[in-house]
Amino acid sequence: MTNKPNKTELFKAVGAHLREPKGEMGHNVAAKMNQTNRAMTEVAYDKLNPRPGFKMLEIGFGNGRLLPYLLDRVLPEGKLLGVDISRDMVLEADTFLQKAGYGGNYHLSQSSSTALPAKDGELDGVVAVNAVYFWQEPSQHLCEISRILKPEGRLVISVRGIAYMTALPFGKEGFVLREDQEYRDMLDQSGFEIMGEYKFVDEQLGEIKVDKPAEVIVFSARKQ
Repeated sequence: MTNKPNKTELFKAVGAHLREPKGEMGHNVAAKMNQTNRAMTEVAYDKLNPRPGFKMLEIGFGNGRLLPYLLDRVLPEGKLLGVDISRDMVLEADTFLQKAGYGGNYHLSQSSSTALPAKDGELDGVVAVNAVYFWQEPSQHLCEISRILKPEGRLVISVRGIAYMTALPFGKEGFVLREDQEYRDMLDQSGFEIMGEYKFVDEQLGEIKVDKPAEVIVFSARKQ
């Protein structure tokens, strides 16, 4: 008989799969994230201001179920690139998008956001939803994002507020949690001009309930 993991072990495992979903548990965590991340992802896509013909990139797209909301807005001439460190997620998202009929309108890669698959000044926009928690040295990621963006290209970062993240049982497992001002500073120091901040309380979290409001902060910036 296999012993069930205790709560501490389970929360640690969930935190690891939030960073890099893989295997059966990673598949289940990614499916859950489609529900819990939908609102903040759709707002991030809106703030990216995608248009037909634009070329975009998403960092940490998970199983790809939310990508059509962005893809549909850049078609028919546009294209979506994506990077995720999880090989399982790249394969699952690719299978989903192929079956959905998107064919040659996207390209997904297993990669870190410190090595993005695009030429200098090639992209109109980059979006990262909940990916920044795993940037130990954010300047490295932001420098690489700046490299691939066109002049005045847009970067949108969507995160949950630090009070909510700290209250989650798995919120400290491998995460780097930052105050709002730390995000502003790191964007400014990496050559991005913040165009706006949008905050709201996410009401679509299902079973995830803690005693802090599920605040979301979306930073919209452009390359200077």
